[in-house]
Amino acid sequence: MGEQSTPLANACFRMIIFGAAVGAVIAAALYVVESFADGLDIVTLGVHAGFASMIGALNAATVAAPAIGLHRLAEAKKPTLRVPAAALGGALGPLTAAGLLMGGSPFNAPLPALYWILLLPAAALASVYFTQPLRQNTAAHEPA
Repeated sequence: MGEQSTPLANACFRMIIFGAAVGAVIAAALYVVESFADGLDIVTLGVHAGFASMIGALNAATVAAPAIGLHRLAEAKKPTLRVPAAALGGALGPLTAAGLLMGGSPFNAPLPALYWILLLPAAALASVYFTQPLRQNTAAHEPA
């Protein structure tokens, strides 16, 4: 019995898995670079990569939900705005999550400005990329 997934669930799942993979790769690469002086410990590398993959998956979840939600909302109201809506949702997701977590402005969080400068455009671009199958799926169902 094969389970069928919806394109919406598939996009969300791929986004979260991608975030986890990126988190693990970044942590592993940083650890390898830092370990040149002290030596490489495989167990510590695995711990760093595992923890970073969980953080990456959480960050990707804060991007995926609003990006896909705004994409679907724009699809229902004004289909031409699907791409900007997905990008906006992707950028607003981490800001909203950090704001809720800190109980105030996300820019007052103890995160460097470089984090926001890199994260927000990357989240917007990833949102546009991972919602692309949703646009192709709905284009096939639209009347000619």
